Order: sequence, then structure tokens, then C-alpha cells
Amino acid sequence: MTRKRWLIVLGAVTLALAITLLAIDPAREAEGNPSIVGFELAWDEQGAAEILDEWGEDGRDAARLSLRLDFLYLLAYGAFFALACNGMFWRSAMSGHPGDLMLALSLFLLLLSVHGLLLGLLLWRGVAKPLLALLLVTTAFAAHYMNSYSVYLDADMQTARERILAWLADEFESLTLVDTNKDPKTRLQEFLQSRSCELPRYEVVDIQGEPHCRTFFVECEVVLLNNKSRGQGVSRRIAEQVAAAAALIALGVENGND
Repeated sequence: MTRKRWLIVLGAVTLALAITLLAIDPAREAEGNPSIVGFELAWDEQGAAEILDEWGEDGRDAARLSLRLDFLYLLAYGAFFALACNGMFWRSAMSGHPGDLMLALSLFLLLLSVHGLLLGLLLWRGVAKPLLALLLVTTAFAAHYMNSYSVYLDADMQTARERILAWLADEFESLTLVDTNKDPKTRLQEFLQSRSCELPRYEVVDIQGEPHCRTFFVECEVVLLNNKSRGQGVSRRIAEQVAAAAALIALGVENGND
């Protein structure tokens, strides 16, 4: 059967068992009788004994039947939610193994066990409220993650790679080799070293102006360029930085607007 048909069958069984459990609840035997849920949550032996006394023989018989059916009910609605609330999980898990019944059965039993474990923990007074709060927060984050990124399980490295590249396409387009924390001379040197080229050579070709107000003219020779780049500045260092920046533009590493 298909997943949809299984959901219909399990939903119908769960609903039928729920109606049956309500119908045979000991609380219906007499007005004011505790319900089977009250008995299950009695927490101590004395409280449970008091409830048994209040039920009487007929109520205890109804409770026995209710507890037996309750196990079937737990299995039915656990199986229903294992299928109904994990659609993306099933699609992701079975996409690479279509028709693998053993894998599907193993995953189903795993989900069923997890659901049963989590629901069983709610019967403990000390952990019920904290666990419910944690489950609600965790479920909210998980639902947001799955709906935002359409990913539950990574199918394989290639699929994950394609998905990540698609997410980060705009960021990759905006990347540049320019590191604004480094000056042009350092950037030019690192670029040439990455290509196993000789380091640039700087030469002061002219100095103009009075001693207190000079202008330095520097040429930068790079083996990858046919022509030397030039730069000028009020100090040799600044002129060399300008020449290095011009060389980076000539090499096509930077566009002058970075």
C-alpha cells in the first residue's frame, strides 16, 4: 500500500480505538468515578488503591480492558504520527533506496520507538512540563529549518554541494581578492607569490619639490606586465603603494573601485 493509504488505515484504527476507550472508561460506570487517565497518573500506590476501591468490580473490569486496548492505541497513533509528521524525512531517506522494504521498515520502527519513548516520558511528573517546553521549542526550530532550507537529511556530498552553492551564489559573486586590511604592496606580493612569480621591484625615478615638500615618483616592475606601473606621493612609501595599486589594476586583480 502507499503511504497515503497507510495513513487512512492507521487514522481510522486510531480513531476507533479512541472512541472505544472513551466508551469503556470506568468514569462512565458511575458519576464521580475517576477516569482511567486519573488512575494512570495517580503517581503513588495509595492513590491508585483509592481509585480502585471507588471503581468497584465493574469499574476494575472496564479498567483492565481499557489498559489492554491502550497498548494498541499507543501503537496505532504512534505509527500514524511516524508516517504523517515525517514526510520530508521519508522522501530524503528513501530517495537513494527506492523500493527497499527492509530500510523502510527499520526506519519506521525507529521513528515509532522514538515517538513511544518521548510520549512515555510525559507520564513522569518531574519531567513532563520541562520536556513539553523543550519539545515545543525544538520542534519549532526544526520546522523552521526544514521549511527554510528544504533539507532534512543530506542525501550525499554532491547533492549537499549543489544545494550549498545555490544558497551562496550571490555571496560568491560579490567576493573579491581585495583584502582591505592589507595595503596594495602586500596584496601585490601575495598575488605574485601565489603564482610562483618573482617579487615586484620598485625604483624611485624622480624626486621633485623643495626638501620640506617633495613629491616622489616610483616605478613598479612586475614580470607579468610588459609595462611598468607608476605612482607618486609625498613619500617614497606612499608612491610605492600607489604604483602597486596600479599594477594590481593592470593585472586585472582589482578594478580600481574595490
